[in-house]
Amino acid sequence: MTKPNDSIFAKPKWFLTGAALGSGLMFYMDPVRGRARRAQVRDRLNRLSHDANRSYEKQLRQVKNNLRGLLAKGQALLQNEMVDDQTLMRRVRAEMGRKVRQAGRVEVGVHEGHVILRGEVAADELEVLVARIRRVRGVKHVEHELKLIERDGDGVRGDGRVYM
Repeated sequence: MTKPNDSIFAKPKWFLTGAALGSGLMFYMDPVRGRARRAQVRDRLNRLSHDANRSYEKQLRQVKNNLRGLLAKGQALLQNEMVDDQTLMRRVRAEMGRKVRQAGRVEVGVHEGHVILRGEVAADELEVLVARIRRVRGVKHVEHELKLIERDGDGVRGDGRVYM
């Protein structure tokens, strides 16, 4: 015997699921537009598959390139290669440009792997700068004759000049 609350409408979840399934089948199997809709779904799935494949290949290339770079760095560390002073100066200036706000205020001198830094640098950047330059490939020793400048909270140095 069925109770009055046992009707299909008493369980909205099942009713809505059936309605959605029926609508989907009607939409997909429509004799007039069904073929075009099925083709559209097939094309979208193909596109999704190709996009996923391209993304996978791109990530795989990136991982391979990263591993190749790590391997090259490892080989360079094992080899004690001599780097000419001009190349070493470029490497040091490039690293300095990443770590110092006003790298143009620092002069770099290089002689046979020994780096000398002269000029002005913010006090809060000195330790990081010297540590990073010591890690540049080809650097044997870092010496600095840098003048430390302090920064005020308003962006002006103690002598009144504006800094970036």
